Amino acid sequence: MTARTRTGGAAALVLTGLAGLHAYWARGGLWPGDDPASLGETVVGPGAELPPSPAVWAVAGLLGASAAAVATTTALREPPGLARTMTRVTGGVLLARGMGGMALSLINGLDTRFGRLDGLLYSPLCVALSRGAVLAARSVQ
Repeated sequence: MTARTRTGGAAALVLTGLAGLHAYWARGGLWPGDDPASLGETVVGPGAELPPSPAVWAVAGLLGASAAAVATTTALREPPGLARTMTRVTGGVLLARGMGGMALSLINGLDTRFGRLDGLLYSPLCVALSRGAVLAARSVQ
């Protein structure tokens, strides 16, 4: 097993888990909060409300499609062009989210629950997943 297949496979697995977590939230799940307000404070930001369920379902679907693209690109020696393109787009979007979140954490500080989680978990995870997607999209030599 190569670094490309290990990293791409791990990224696809984590993206699948994140798609499931967003589906759980879209169906009304509250973890890691205790109520909608605390969930919003934890995963959206201070004073933020949860997005409407259809928007959360859309994110779950995009994460699931991204997971499928990364898994397909990782598993096949010559993946279809669409899967490879989707994997590259996934990498770019996750990198933008990760770097943007880190920049906002530096600007806004880590004094809120969301600020700490975003600066120490959410944003670095996005950057790591971006790396996994980028590696998966590399051509097999």
